[in-house]
Amino acid sequence: MGKKKKAIVTTVIRYLIILIFCVPMIMPLLWMLTTALKDNAAVFAMPPQWIPKVFHWENFTIGLQQIEFWKRFGNTVFISVIVCFGQVCSCMSVGYALARLRFPGKKVWFYLIVGSMMIPGMVTVIPVFRLWAACGFYGTWWPMIIPAFLGAPFQTFLAKQFMSGLPKSYDEAARMDGASRLQVLLKVIGPMCKPLIAVIAIQSFQGAWNDYLTPLLYVISKPEKWTLSLAVGRMTSSTYGTQWNLFMAADVVYMLPILILFFFISLMEDTGYMARAAFIMDKLMHKIGLHGKSFIPLLMGFGCNVPAIMATRTLESRKDRILTMLIIPFMSCSARLPVYVLLISAFFPKNQGLVLLSVYLFGILIAILSSILFKRVFFRRDEAPFVMELPPYRIPTTRSVVRHMWSKGVQYLRKMGTIILVASVIVWALSHYPTGDGSLTPAQQQEQSYIGRIGKAIEPAIRPLGFDWQIGVSLVSGLAAKEIVVSTMAVLTDAGDNEITLTEKLQEQVYTQGDRAGEKVYTPLVAYSMMIFILLYFPCIAAITAIRKE
Repeated sequence: MGKKKKAIVTTVIRYLIILIFCVPMIMPLLWMLTTALKDNAAVFAMPPQWIPKVFHWENFTIGLQQIEFWKRFGNTVFISVIVCFGQVCSCMSVGYALARLRFPGKKVWFYLIVGSMMIPGMVTVIPVFRLWAACGFYGTWWPMIIPAFLGAPFQTFLAKQFMSGLPKSYDEAARMDGASRLQVLLKVIGPMCKPLIAVIAIQSFQGAWNDYLTPLLYVISKPEKWTLSLAVGRMTSSTYGTQWNLFMAADVVYMLPILILFFFISLMEDTGYMARAAFIMDKLMHKIGLHGKSFIPLLMGFGCNVPAIMATRTLESRKDRILTMLIIPFMSCSARLPVYVLLISAFFPKNQGLVLLSVYLFGILIAILSSILFKRVFFRRDEAPFVMELPPYRIPTTRSVVRHMWSKGVQYLRKMGTIILVASVIVWALSHYPTGDGSLTPAQQQEQSYIGRIGKAIEPAIRPLGFDWQIGVSLVSGLAAKEIVVSTMAVLTDAGDNEITLTEKLQEQVYTQGDRAGEKVYTPLVAYSMMIFILLYFPCIAAITAIRKE
């Protein structure tokens, strides 16, 4: 065989191998696309139909009509544009004052702004909701719009750091010519801050566009005020059951902003502001045995542990990478929040915000203590000096942004198509087999399933914590993803998808046998212990896999 033919055969084999590994990653996306083109009966057909016999293109039209797409789209654009304008104005103004003016307490205010970035936004959800409700703004867009004009800590920090690098001679020359402070900001400093304005605008716009929780809290009772994300999410709450074909059709349309989000994130990463955040936090992070660059992954951990673990690649020292990865799971990710909200609303009707804050602060405290312990026991050696080049703010190139966006998109599909998909299938199989004789209730079926037997097996170990086998089953199912804990509890208590019914079921659930028969299964102490346990025990499979790979 000639060299040319051998090269062709080698190339073909290489691409075939790549194609084989790509199939598991593409399957979820392919299933969503094909489901969007089926009728609802074909969605659950056995064996599964990967290619629809009849392509129902009308699903896209019906799905978009069902969510009133253009109306929701208009609402979303209106809110996002106003939020973007408000944050640009407020953050630029505050950043200018902190960077260019002198006034008493300036450093104190700056440290308060930087320190507030360590407080997860989820902690303030309940007290802020009660505040807006007391102001009479429930059922309006004001809770989504007004905070934008009050500034955002991270964007304000960016504005201050950027403007601090500009020569003050520009201000002095403008002031000597009779310009006011506002004129200096608008006509002198503002035009030099175009990259900064672009970063703030992108962050604020994509945050408002993708926001689901805030509309869910404030305008859920006003369908005419729903945003696009809320309308798509509520398609699963149909009175006659979820029409998955229409839901997938709407999801195909709504999935496009995911790539747009990755595009914006890549755009912001290439502007050069991340190095400055790491620099300013280095002194504080070194006190607990971490590198200044560890601040960004830890901050990301409040959103999702998986990308936070991947973000440790920016740390040059292997010791710092491992140490940071080991404590990231103690940051309460957003997947744990549904469990916290459910238990707090059921058993802590008073001081809900303080209880939620205590859980987050407890996780931060454990992370700090663990970092100090690991440093002294396992990583006892000289600390690496903080050496970092602070790049100038610049406008990213199209090639670099597209390359980073594609890389993040592939990582997203790989996570959704492998780890979470496989784990969810395993948990589903364990909770549905053996099938029984068909006369069992969902709760009885769950108890006699393989996962129910696992819960019974571990019950002696968790009984000292006040947990029964049902809580054990919920905790085991949470190994796949923490969001599954709530759905497992709903199935075991036969509460369906109604959150209010689930709350009442948990409050009324009692032991039916044993020496504690008649006693309440859930008490405030048990509920708080369960939240702490979920905070501290194994992270999800995706996070464990990410730690292993990194």
